[in-house]
Amino acid sequence: MEAVSTSRSTTTGRKPSTSIGRTVAEGATAGAAATFVFLILHAIVISDIWFSAPMMLVAGAACGACLRWSHVLVFSPGTESTWVIWNTAQTGLLLCLGLVSLVVFSPRWSMAELMTDDPPLGELFGQALPLMAAFTAIGAIALWAAFSRRTSTLPSVLATVALLVLLLGHNAAIIGLVDVPASGYYLVAETLGLIVVLGASFTAIALLLPGSSLGRGLPPRGVAKPRSRPG
Repeated sequence: MEAVSTSRSTTTGRKPSTSIGRTVAEGATAGAAATFVFLILHAIVISDIWFSAPMMLVAGAACGACLRWSHVLVFSPGTESTWVIWNTAQTGLLLCLGLVSLVVFSPRWSMAELMTDDPPLGELFGQALPLMAAFTAIGAIALWAAFSRRTSTLPSVLATVALLVLLLGHNAAIIGLVDVPASGYYLVAETLGLIVVLGASFTAIALLLPGSSLGRGLPPRGVAKPRSRPG
């Protein structure tokens, strides 16, 4: 039976099935690595936030694991192309959150107030929370309708979007509440740009991990690469 199943997977050219545990571990690893890249670039471009590195690395690993998990469930199990599309859509969602924040909010705090030793972060995020909740629901339903429409996958999509908005999108959600002078617009652009870099680096790292179930590396031992049929 084992020989038969191996030959079938070889002749059809399918990749061997990958366990959810392995995919989640790959996502967590790629998420933590991409967060480390983000921390380096943030220190170079905006400010040093290494004091928050442990918490951010954990958040990055959690988001990465959730993204990889939902990708497998939605695309069953998915390919390199669907992986790029899925993460591009999630990154675009976070960028849209920042743009919506600029449209629906009126500035209530100045940059100077946020730079003090005791910034009003509780009030700031309290004001943004309803937007984050509404955007999570609408964004998750939009992604689910675009890529799946299977009831069984809706919880995973909703959980993924909720985690991304809560852990990564909160800075985008408060942009509209901050009175940014014309001379400080570059900070908004850099913040949104770093979100793009984070998403792109995470996508690439997951593909390039040694032995990645997404990559184009050697197949597992005992499984031959499918031969291309002559034209």
